[in-house]
Amino acid sequence: MVSVLRKKWNTKRFVFLATDITLMDAVYDITGGEGQWAILSATSQAANQNAWIEAMQAVMEGDEKYANLELVDIVYGDDEPQPSTEQTQALLQNYPDLKLICAPTTVGINAAAKVLQDQGSDVKITGVAGDTFEAGEMENSPYTVVEASDGGTEIILGEPFEFNPENIAEWADVF
Repeated sequence: MVSVLRKKWNTKRFVFLATDITLMDAVYDITGGEGQWAILSATSQAANQNAWIEAMQAVMEGDEKYANLELVDIVYGDDEPQPSTEQTQALLQNYPDLKLICAPTTVGINAAAKVLQDQGSDVKITGVAGDTFEAGEMENSPYTVVEASDGGTEIILGEPFEFNPENIAEWADVF
């Protein structure tokens, strides 16, 4: 599964509202509200991602709804394909019961999706991707997108919108 929260902006600074809740709801919906999950982030110095991760943890700890979800690890792929690939492989090896990887980074989500696809893994992925998200990878993915209770798990600076195998070609040229 490739499920992406997508952002698009034309300025260096932007406001990305409710990312923490949207990501946690995606994690909840895709896992069925229970099980192990991990975060594959860009770098430990990425302020926006660290803020999202901290907010996600606060949402998870502050709402009984997430009580059966276990965040087992937060790893960093340095926003590079090879380290992100290696971190994904390590997560799969270290956590055989892992259900989902949340990657709030375009590089991470692309690398993790490729590892999961290449290994035929049942682990799902969700996250945040920017303009360089590879729509073509989704068209050929053996995974299906789960409809979230909030109407989707993808977002363009506003209400979530779901990109899936049925509509990805239509949107590929937009971004």
